[in-house]
Amino acid sequence: MKPGRWWRAQNACVDNAKLIKLNDRAHRNWFNLNCVANEHGGVLPDLGTIAIKLRISEARTAAAIAELVAAKLFDQREDGSFVPHDWNQWQYKTDAADATNAERQKKHREKQRAELRQLKALRDSNSSALRNGALRNGVTDVTAKRPDTDTDNITTTVSVERGLSEGEYVGSPAFKNSLRRMGQ
Repeated sequence: MKPGRWWRAQNACVDNAKLIKLNDRAHRNWFNLNCVANEHGGVLPDLGTIAIKLRISEARTAAAIAELVAAKLFDQREDGSFVPHDWNQWQYKTDAADATNAERQKKHREKQRAELRQLKALRDSNSSALRNGALRNGVTDVTAKRPDTDTDNITTTVSVERGLSEGEYVGSPAFKNSLRRMGQ
């Protein structure tokens, strides 16, 4: 097997009762043995190969495997080999089983690149509009200045609804005085 292949581990491992009960050495052995099993299709190779990978003696390797079997983190198969518990349930081979996966991934990535190019082009073509006023959705720029209003022509909807003449004000005297001062 080629080195550097990934194997799946869940973040729930931090709360796994079987793993919590392991001491640090046993937990490190569990992790490293999963890496070794991954290199060999989910099955541990012979003790000599494992001992070299773990950099320990064959006797200590056998003891480490026995400890993980007792903790039900590794299983012994009928042929005598060892596999991580429920390995095939967690380490499914979608890429190997799905011959169209590479092509679908290629098309998906190209679609994402095309969308990004389209957004960049839209951004670049609208950059002057973004700086100078209306945006493409019709909303004006928040920094745009309001047009000056003539305070003499301010009327309220209430005054029109009540039948008051234009310019006649219905409201608080303080506000009316402030309007009068602004007009002078």
